[in-house]
Amino acid sequence: MRGKPCISLLVTTICIFCLTACASTPGARSASSPPQEGDNDISRTWLLRNQLANTTYRSKWTQSDTVTLTNGQYREPAAPGSASETVVMLLDTIAFGRIDEQNAAALILTTNAGGSGTFFDLVLVLQEADSWTNVASASLGDRVKINSVSIRDGSVFVDMVGHREDDPMCCPTQQEERKYALQADRLVLSPAATPAAAGDAGAHSPIVDVKWNLIEIQWMNDTRDLVDDPLKYTLELKPDGAVSIRADCNSGFGTYTLEGGALTIDIAGTTMAACPPGSLYDTYLRSLGQIYGFVLEGEFLYLSMRMDSGIMKFAKGQPEH
Repeated sequence: MRGKPCISLLVTTICIFCLTACASTPGARSASSPPQEGDNDISRTWLLRNQLANTTYRSKWTQSDTVTLTNGQYREPAAPGSASETVVMLLDTIAFGRIDEQNAAALILTTNAGGSGTFFDLVLVLQEADSWTNVASASLGDRVKINSVSIRDGSVFVDMVGHREDDPMCCPTQQEERKYALQADRLVLSPAATPAAAGDAGAHSPIVDVKWNLIEIQWMNDTRDLVDDPLKYTLELKPDGAVSIRADCNSGFGTYTLEGGALTIDIAGTTMAACPPGSLYDTYLRSLGQIYGFVLEGEFLYLSMRMDSGIMKFAKGQPEH
């Protein structure tokens, strides 16, 4: 009977010592800190992933150019009054690390815009206080396969399977490792990437290094915008991934991503001359930004727009050098 108080005191002392030691352990991190390599704090990792599954991201696929995920998902009508939906989802593949001396996370968003494609985008977010800000994104292609994502030495690495030129869209076979570096507000593909990832396959595509002249835009409602002078609306995909266009009285530039039959175009800027009434300047630029795939038939190039809203028809011309 007399020994029980001593045992109780001993147990209490050990508990206090353990709690004190845990509280003062060097390097202890809060739940808002990103997991480091080899980190086994499952509960903290889960909390961070939950934050990212309920965050706002940029998106070229939605009407507002943003998506706010709820439990990793976002939905909106594919077009006003449409029964089809644009669905954006966050994949489980998430990497944590440090970029530009800030906590960073790299993740994958997939988008089905109401058509047959499923488009993959690499998204980089940086931590500010207890929230995450989407600072840059890069298109990975249509119906690719993601093996892993990692952040190492201040860069983002994506191990994936993309499309060879002769691969059907359902079944990519080209194993790639892509390395992206953050430059200003862009994720730039590093020359150290595998040849297929760096765009060598695209450089040898028959639609590259050709000046294409717009003939017409065929809309889903069976109307057409006919071009009076195709030489005023041109498109040239350069072997280095750059885009050069003429849009009526203006010229423009940008970049493109070409993988198998998937094509996306990003026009970064144009000259600002005032084109005459009836110009298709705005329509042409807007349509190029909606492109997701192409078909080449002889001397004609057909570019498909998202949500199957229309098709742009081009005739083959001569490249500009």
